[in-house]
Amino acid sequence: MRSITATLTVALAVTALPAAAATVENLRDFEVDATELSVRNLAGQVEIVPSRDDIFRVQTVSVGTARDGVKAQAVADRLDFQLQGNRLTARFPVDEVSTFKYSGPEYGTMSIRTKYLGRRVRVRRGGSGLDLHARIRVQAPAGSTVRLVNHVGSVVVTNVDARLDLETDVARISVTDSSGMVRADTGSASVEIAGFRGDVVADAGSGSVVLENILGEVRADTGSGSVEMRGVDGNVVADTGSGRVRMTDIVADRMRVDTGSGSVTLEDVSGSLEADTGSGRLRARGYTAGPDVRVSTGSGSLTLEGNLVAAKRLRLRAGSGSVTVRSSELPGMSLIIDTGSGGIRVDAPMSGITTDRRDRFEADTGGEAYWTIDTGSGSVTLDQLGPRSAASSSDD
Repeated sequence: MRSITATLTVALAVTALPAAAATVENLRDFEVDATELSVRNLAGQVEIVPSRDDIFRVQTVSVGTARDGVKAQAVADRLDFQLQGNRLTARFPVDEVSTFKYSGPEYGTMSIRTKYLGRRVRVRRGGSGLDLHARIRVQAPAGSTVRLVNHVGSVVVTNVDARLDLETDVARISVTDSSGMVRADTGSASVEIAGFRGDVVADAGSGSVVLENILGEVRADTGSGSVEMRGVDGNVVADTGSGRVRMTDIVADRMRVDTGSGSVTLEDVSGSLEADTGSGRLRARGYTAGPDVRVSTGSGSLTLEGNLVAAKRLRLRAGSGSVTVRSSELPGMSLIIDTGSGGIRVDAPMSGITTDRRDRFEADTGGEAYWTIDTGSGSVTLDQLGPRSAASSSDD
């Protein structure tokens, strides 16, 4: 592997509020001839864009701010960048300094503790500390791999064809109009990916995940925050500890949704569905079912509207809440509906009825499908609607 390093230092003094502070920027350029690049940074923004050839090109900027130009230069000089093979590290002076200031535009107030280069440090916006951060721009060749750990500071990726492994402690990750594969993981902030061809894994410990126009398999996970997906062509997994899930225009063989506490809304989606909400309602409109449908709500209503004729195995369960199924077509099936407390209404052509009580309904209409619907406390409604009626119901 060949690596080439060119260095350029530029000192810029600017005026900043609240006092006449000076900012100095030291620039260094690196070139790395490799298929993979790893970058690690403590604080500052990182941008990843396409390279014009098969060489990684990285522009790094150390940004120091102090009361005057001389002191600002001294601050900027304390951040160095070290390239070892295909690993680029921003060498902040963590052996001498435990608190750094970063007043990035992406933060209002911020103070976090993290571990960097084997030392426990704090990064904060405002207050005391060494006012020092980095700004990094990576040009990535097509088909390459980029591994990035950026503890504090946003990550923006545009028009890149690469395998991306992106990680932040407290910072937004944005990927736009790119391809390859992406894993985006932030401890506390949002993940936003739009226009991506390839598989996506998005994880936010505390923050939202927004995915749009994805051609590939998707997995989205938040500890506390919402998940929103639009225009996904591929299998989907969405998991929130506490937060809602909304999925629109999804074409998948399989969809899996799990929320500890939060509602689930599905619109114009197709495929087999496995969904579980501990506390929260689930509603699917314009749903084209796959062969396997299993949905459970601990506390909350459950509504499926669309065309469920392809559902060979359907199991719906609401611990506390009503269940409503409206389908433009129904398969030949064995059907069992059971309510612990609540009524049953079946408004569909139904032959082979063996049980028809207020709390239990059984029928065998012939065919291979097997459907069971039950509630601990709540009513059950099963309707067969014509295509126009189903569409009208979805628009209610």
